Amino acid sequence: MEITAVTIRNFRAVKDLRIDGFGKFNLFVGRNNVGKTTLLEALFLVSGMSNAQLSVAIHNSRDLLMTDDDDFRFMFHDLDFETPISIDASLEGRLRKLVITPQYGISGSFQPAIRTGEPGEVISGGSQLSVSTQSHKAVTGIQLDFIPPDGKSRNANISILRGWQPVLPAVYSEELQCAYLNPRILSAPFDTIWEKVLREKKTGLVIKTLQQIEPRVQRIELGTRGMLWVDVGMDTLAPIQILGDGFRHILTLIAYIAIYEHGVLLVDEIENGLHYSSLDIMWDAVLTASQEYDVQIIATTHSNECVSAYSDSADRILKGLDVAKLYRLERTLEGGHKSVEYDSTVMKTALEQGYEVR
Repeated sequence: MEITAVTIRNFRAVKDLRIDGFGKFNLFVGRNNVGKTTLLEALFLVSGMSNAQLSVAIHNSRDLLMTDDDDFRFMFHDLDFETPISIDASLEGRLRKLVITPQYGISGSFQPAIRTGEPGEVISGGSQLSVSTQSHKAVTGIQLDFIPPDGKSRNANISILRGWQPVLPAVYSEELQCAYLNPRILSAPFDTIWEKVLREKKTGLVIKTLQQIEPRVQRIELGTRGMLWVDVGMDTLAPIQILGDGFRHILTLIAYIAIYEHGVLLVDEIENGLHYSSLDIMWDAVLTASQEYDVQIIATTHSNECVSAYSDSADRILKGLDVAKLYRLERTLEGGHKSVEYDSTVMKTALEQGYEVR
């Protein structure tokens, strides 16, 4: 199942952004602070919109440690709690809608609230509640109101007063498998994800894909204390570290692709930590594994070399299939955002003629 469109309103620095026509493979470029990471975070939230814990996870990934409910302000456009966050996504024609609002505590009680009308007037549970503008209203958490493709409204919430334990809707499970990776996760200890690969018996294709990078690799074993050992044809197994950070980076990407079969992988700064000479190898491995496991890739980069390698690999691996797209995010004069789309043919032509696509 793939994401085909998204509309984001009032989330972090993004006031308004709509993107239609996602492909199987999607690479986003643009200036710093234009909203590339925010886009991935929004897609992550709407993919798991029943799990309020994801809102804490995206803060932690930015080193924004959640020590107070007021820290949720960082999610809202212009840090304004009064403007609800709205994220709509289409999954092959199946619409998902998510609205995020603060929860307010009034006289010791907690009320999910959206401010409307005059200051101090809120709507809660479908009934109007008048509150003096002099009353103290502390934000005690956030509420997620969402409508999955079945059309039935549900909600979830999370608060520091419950130790960040989310309240989840009963009898509901997400239909979309989605993972969000950033440079920190890509460089984290590898044993947990490799244990999942082993448990789900998905080592075969992972090794096959890795052999395109390093033909000597025969198998990978998980040892004590999370150590990974690689058989590269020597008399003894070798620790994975001797094959270099580039090999480990690519192995991590392939492992996540295998685990999230038929799902979506969101990767921020996909080239981070790789030498430019390894980017063709990385994209060959990612495109090959994603086709095998039916995984949609939505990634960001700052690197022109990464864009060129992506275009070359799409030409080489996808063999004419027009499923690889490049998007450049830009700010508009009205204060919103827009995306400029390049399909694989236009992307290749632009790069060959030296146009700046970043």
